[in-house]
Formats: sequence, C-alpha cells, structure tokens
Amino acid sequence: DLEFSRKKLFFGSNELDSYFGLSGSFQENVYNGLPLIPNHRSFGSGVYLIERMIFSKSSLEAGIRFDRMSRTAYMGERDFEAHQRRGNLDTQQCDYENGVARCPMDYSAISWSVGGLWQPIPETLELKIDISTANRMPNPDELFLLGTAPTFPIFAIGNPSLDTEKTTGISPTIGVDTEFFNSELSTYANLSR
Repeated sequence: DLEFSRKKLFFGSNELDSYFGLSGSFQENVYNGLPLIPNHRSFGSGVYLIERMIFSKSSLEAGIRFDRMSRTAYMGERDFEAHQRRGNLDTQQCDYENGVARCPMDYSAISWSVGGLWQPIPETLELKIDISTANRMPNPDELFLLGTAPTFPIFAIGNPSLDTEKTTGISPTIGVDTEFFNSELSTYANLSR
C-alpha cells in the first residue's frame, strides 16, 4: 500500500487536504489435502482519492476508490463437473486439460463516500452524516466450496457465478458533550445487492 498527500492548501482560515493512494495484493492457495476449495491465485489492485475541506465550524469530505481483482481457480475433474451439472459455471471461460480446469474470473468495482460534520455549538453539539457505497468481491469458499468440512459439521455448495456484492448506506449522527454528560446517537440504513 502507498499513500501520498498533497501539501495543505489554505483559503483564508479554511483548509483543503488531499490524499491519493494505491494498493496491491497477491494470494496463492495451494493445498494437497482434502480439496474443500480449489487451488487458486488472486491479484488485486486499487486506487483512491480523498478530498477534505475544513471550515471553522464544519468540514466536508469526499472520496472515490476503484478496485480490480483477477482470480484463477484450478479445479479437479469431480468439482468442475459438479459445478457444470448445476449450471452455475460458465464453462466457456475455463480451459480443461489433463483433469484440471483453469477458470479465470475478473471483478471490478467503484466505491465512493461523501460526509460532513457541523458544530452549530462548538465543543458541545456536533452533527455528522455519511453517505457511501462499499463493494466486496466473493471469497473462494463462497464460489467453490463443494462438500463437508472435516473440522466443522457443515455441508456447503459454492456458486461460481456470484458477482461483486455492493452496499449503499447512510449514517446520521448527533453528539452532545457538556460538563454533566457526553452522549452520541447514531442511526444507519444499508441497502445491499
């Protein structure tokens, strides 16, 4: 992960902060025992930008992020054919050779957030709101698990056709801080698809 920040800019008493970042990941899963999930290799990358404007009694922040993941699963004949029979694996995207199916999958997502903070009574009353989206790429077990786990009594069947999960949410908050008490009340609502 790398993060860069631009020199703070001032507009009178107001301040503008900027952040830019990059992230990358690599994962390789190779296992020779009971194949609950297939061997797989994943490459992930992301890039983001955050801008924050700070005023005397308030601040605004906005951010955007783009993520991409490429994952290739290497399934044995039994699992490949089982997912084929269930009709949830696009076999056109897989190469099958010598009893091993090589199935590449690509995911991409854009996430964003906008938030604000206002102190109508500084150091006493604070109002905040955040509206955002978040994305999650499916895990290998959600895609490919096929059978029972020997250490936990569960039988599961993955679905290789799962796509990125997206959640959009809103969260308003009110905070009160006096010499007698300190309290904060938050609510939230999320919509997942």
